[in-house]
Amino acid sequence: MKRLTVSVGQEDAGRRLGDYLRKPMGCSKRLISRLKNEPQGIMVNGLQVTVRYVLAAGDRVSIAQGPVRPLTMPVERRPLEIVYEDDFLLVINKPPQTAMYPRYRGEAGALSGAVLGHLARHGEPLGYFPHYRLDRDTTGLVVFAKSAWAAARLAGQPARKIYAAEVFGQVPATGSLTLPLAKDVGGLGRIWPHHAGKPARTCFQRAFYTDDRLFSGALIYLPTGRRHQIRAHFAQSGHPLLGDRAYGGPLLHHAHPALHVPYLQVAHPYDGRTLSLFHPLPATWSSSWPPAYRKEAPYVDYLTEALCRCASPAQ
Repeated sequence: MKRLTVSVGQEDAGRRLGDYLRKPMGCSKRLISRLKNEPQGIMVNGLQVTVRYVLAAGDRVSIAQGPVRPLTMPVERRPLEIVYEDDFLLVINKPPQTAMYPRYRGEAGALSGAVLGHLARHGEPLGYFPHYRLDRDTTGLVVFAKSAWAAARLAGQPARKIYAAEVFGQVPATGSLTLPLAKDVGGLGRIWPHHAGKPARTCFQRAFYTDDRLFSGALIYLPTGRRHQIRAHFAQSGHPLLGDRAYGGPLLHHAHPALHVPYLQVAHPYDGRTLSLFHPLPATWSSSWPPAYRKEAPYVDYLTEALCRCASPAQ
């Protein structure tokens, strides 16, 4: 089993191990509790000790990097499109019509099965730790931690994602949608604006619109992360996503909602460096997107602008 090992510096001499695990190692209280019950879950200088152990300079603290919960999801041998991978992270391009989790115990076809199958093929500990979820038909970049420790480190540092969408009609050049969102009382799984809902803010910038103004391409940044937020906000504004039948979007060129995550930034759990990752728009999307948007640069520029202009909490 893989382990994470760090050497204690002089500045941390005299600290209790439990405090050191929480900070600077970044373990959550829940993870520490699980590691305490794992054989060789927490060790100092090769010996299993309690979290009350007092550290000395030069001590080597080691924690298990394998999963600390029983695995209940099926492992499937299906291909993944990998964008980035190292000892701590796996980043893939999620295909459409693929749920993040099985709907019921043992169901095949979810993304979890393919991720676990990839880890199994490469002799990695089998654990499923997505940093965030995407809807079943949303495509693009998804970040997975390879251990509970990496997942705990990521948890306090949300990924900054840029979405691309094709939407009905001609949207404004820039805008911000701020209606609060709540579950549809009809019980159909939809989300709609409602005064008693949760605050939500969707910031967007138009990339193009067709000559007949039938549809537009847009880049989107979310200061808040609500279920179906983009789909519900654009539908309410009169510009539903193409292919989004649940929210009134016309099919046109798409059989599912035209929503993709082409760009993100995430802080690496081990050393904190910023990873910037890009995956192009799907090949099936409209050729009306300007050539620049087939590359990374416009998304980097928009994220920088969005963080300055749009990242304050929804009012």
